[in-house]
Amino acid sequence: MFIEDEELRELYKVASEDHITKIEQGLITLEKQPDDIDVINELLRETHSLKGDSRMLGVEEAEILVHQMEDILNEVKEDTTLLSAEVCDRLYIGVDAVKKIAQEAITGQPSEVNTFDIVALLMGADAKEESLEESAAAELTDTSSLDGLEDLDWDDFSDDDSIFELTDNPAPEENQPEESQPVELATAAPEEIGADSESCYIEDSELRELYKVASADHLEKIEHGLITLEQDPNDVAMLEELLRATHSLKGDSRMLGVAAAETLVHHIEDVLIDIKENNTVLSSQLCDRLYIGVDAVKKIAHEAVTGIPSGVSTFHIMAELMGAEEDQETSTASEQAITEQATTKQAETLHQNDEPQTSQTIVEDLPDTSIDWTSPDSTYQVEKEIKPLVVTPVAAKQIETIRVDFTKLDALMTQAGELVVTKSQLERRNEDIAQLLSLWDEWNRDFSVNQQLLQELAPKLTPEELEKVSLRDQQEQKYLSKFGNLISTLKNVVLDNNARLDTVTSRLEAGIYNLRLLPLSTVFNLFPRMVRDLSRQLGKEIDFTIEGGELNVDKRIIEEIQAPLTHILRNAIDHGIETPAVRIQQQKVPKAKLLLRGSQVDNRIIIEIIDDGRGLDTEKIGASAVKKKVCQPTDLAKMSAQQVQSLIFAPGFSTRSEVSEISGRGVGLDVVRENVEKLKGSVSVASDFGKGCKFQLNFNTTFSSTYVLIVEVNNYPYAIPVDYIEKITQIETKNIFQVDDIPVISWEDKPISVAYLRDILQLKSEDKDNLIKQKNLCIILRIGEKKIGVFADNLTAQQSIILKPLSKLLKRIPNVSGTTILSDGEVCIVLDPKGFFQSSSSASEEISTSLENSKKSINKHILLVEDSLPIRTQVRRILINSGYDVTVAQDGLEGFNTLKSQNNFNAIISDVEMPNLSGLEMTAKIRENSEYNQLPIILVTTLAKESDKRRGAEAGANAYLTKGDFDQTLLLKTLKELI
Repeated sequence: MFIEDEELRELYKVASEDHITKIEQGLITLEKQPDDIDVINELLRETHSLKGDSRMLGVEEAEILVHQMEDILNEVKEDTTLLSAEVCDRLYIGVDAVKKIAQEAITGQPSEVNTFDIVALLMGADAKEESLEESAAAELTDTSSLDGLEDLDWDDFSDDDSIFELTDNPAPEENQPEESQPVELATAAPEEIGADSESCYIEDSELRELYKVASADHLEKIEHGLITLEQDPNDVAMLEELLRATHSLKGDSRMLGVAAAETLVHHIEDVLIDIKENNTVLSSQLCDRLYIGVDAVKKIAHEAVTGIPSGVSTFHIMAELMGAEEDQETSTASEQAITEQATTKQAETLHQNDEPQTSQTIVEDLPDTSIDWTSPDSTYQVEKEIKPLVVTPVAAKQIETIRVDFTKLDALMTQAGELVVTKSQLERRNEDIAQLLSLWDEWNRDFSVNQQLLQELAPKLTPEELEKVSLRDQQEQKYLSKFGNLISTLKNVVLDNNARLDTVTSRLEAGIYNLRLLPLSTVFNLFPRMVRDLSRQLGKEIDFTIEGGELNVDKRIIEEIQAPLTHILRNAIDHGIETPAVRIQQQKVPKAKLLLRGSQVDNRIIIEIIDDGRGLDTEKIGASAVKKKVCQPTDLAKMSAQQVQSLIFAPGFSTRSEVSEISGRGVGLDVVRENVEKLKGSVSVASDFGKGCKFQLNFNTTFSSTYVLIVEVNNYPYAIPVDYIEKITQIETKNIFQVDDIPVISWEDKPISVAYLRDILQLKSEDKDNLIKQKNLCIILRIGEKKIGVFADNLTAQQSIILKPLSKLLKRIPNVSGTTILSDGEVCIVLDPKGFFQSSSSASEEISTSLENSKKSINKHILLVEDSLPIRTQVRRILINSGYDVTVAQDGLEGFNTLKSQNNFNAIISDVEMPNLSGLEMTAKIRENSEYNQLPIILVTTLAKESDKRRGAEAGANAYLTKGDFDQTLLLKTLKELI
């Protein structure tokens, strides 16, 4: 079955996916908490909604299966069926079948689902001794288990019939109460089936306009009231408001002769009175009927003010409002004839009507019935099932939301990033203007000198010569003054424009970025079902927990991480987690714990998969790595336990001798690493053998721009992404050791190899001995647990860039990821640090005992006050990597309050220019308290004038460092001296 209408097809796609996802999540929760009545009710709501959507759009097979699932859930709710694992398996089979049927309705691709088989499985039919796994794999195609069901006439079943009870509808019992008697069948001629024939068009133009406005207002209030009341049935005030609106609309309709609207609104009013008097419970089903009534009244009111036939059958709607039950028997031919007739009639009316219409409504009408009102008990008889009226209003209204293709959003994000870079380039023009002002100052000084010389020479000049020189002097003064005014104006305008551009750019980038955000639950919620099915298949018990699903991340992360997470989770279930029997032998609880957690630290998204299974066996990993030639035995002997564990990400690595369908399937974790690194992320593993394992995926929060460090090699700039940089330091030549001809330094009590960027980039260089200085600028890079140091000639700046991909001719250049244009307009190559680790070998851990100057933890607590996020992040890293504990504050006021609340800091490092409270004001405020007289305060700022430094000293700062010539070595040295 394929839904022809594109808009309805898209709506069903979105709605069915949402309902199915919630049903799956609810079943997983309910299986753990079978007595949770709220979950059962939520499941019933979702199945009921999905059933209704499928029925409305003609997806009959999905409707049948969901209806059967709803029956099972009702039995669970009423305690007539026990929610066992087998019952859940049947429900999951039903969900999977509905997924495929919905996919067929959306794409037109055959689902290959045998509805009879799935219904039988849902009802508990035997699967011919097949195992659960075989049944689940075959239930969508195998028809052998239900021979003979193909001959059944499914039109004979009502919603409440059991599949195998083919009895006719029983006659009502004689003593059955009148109100519970089923609606009986009568006969109606085809020409009687359809909309009410009497027109209700209001002839008087003034009254027609009044009714148009009044009815629209009343209907809007009624709709709003019903929605509010459905959410809070005890809202008495809203119920009273509803009654007033219905009463007014009923009166208006009666006065202007809109009898059909009066009849329906009167019945809606009766229902609301019953609710008020507690004679009726406001259920979701009752609200559905009331909404149908309101939609019908809309159509009738539209007919009254436009003359366009509404196509509404008042009798049908009355029957629906009275709760007439549905019957699967329908007269398809009659329905089709009526629909075509109504459509043709409406089209003719639209063509004949010359008045411009501001709104239009379309009705898909269903068979009318002949009502016998002569019965003394005022009941009526209906020929056949009364289906709900489908009312589809198409009216002019304000559009609140639109759907945007993500490719367009990506393009906007890229352009916003380009704007950020352009902003940085424009900021450089401030320096050009400063140079022009400096030139103007020099010109002014020279002009003053020339004027003095002219005064000295004036007595020696003839009147004619003096007049010419004076005229030239006046012209130069005029030009000089004009030039000065223009430069000053230009400076102010540029500063103002740059400030505005900075604000707009920041807001634009943040706004577009927020549009791309999706909660991690979008992908996390796909895994509970998978974990549940795999654990049952492998005979394992797992307590699967999800944390951090509410965290919003870039949609590209959501798109790309499903496959890596699936692979890691499958590995954890198949390889890592033991069976209950094995866990008991190992003195563990039978049920294993598996955690999927998302979190954000600074500008990084971290996703962790943690289990308490058997962990990684480093001996087995090492032996397998050597066997599969991932590494050599000599290299393996030099590796730490962490390095051996990281071998599982090497291409071709596996500890399994056979391919498993559960995990691996011939694909290793190297694919996981590759996919993660495509997102500019990293993946690492940490394990304690016998106790468990933790995989960590680390991503940047944004992909539109890259923050880089600009370094110089051979007087040419190169960019290194800051995401890979752990620290920037200086290494003395005497602390560089040679191990197997590989330069090595001691870093955090461990040896790491170092290399010169000239060598890595294969640039021409002089004799290496001449390149080595007394102190070498070293950039410590990190990917996962791997670290390497690279030497550069000089550091120039840090800035955001837009990465430009290399052309096809240059893509094979190693260690290069692309190019960019710097703020000064110069083209710069962006380096790929991942290649550095492949270009340089790791050093042996055996030399660690001979390393000198072991680093000792300082464990001093620093308060860092800085409003700039990049600077705050970088200084924080510098301090932490130097052994300090760091607490951050975003402005002076927050810094002062943090100091007062914690009062355990050994020093304060602060910016000067900050909102709320500047660094100078904060320093002065701190010094007002005698208890902080000895607390060292270091101000780090771009304000470099002597007057600025003097103000810092007067405020009470112990040191004043400028960012223009910022050196982390000087900061750490100053800090060490003051503490």
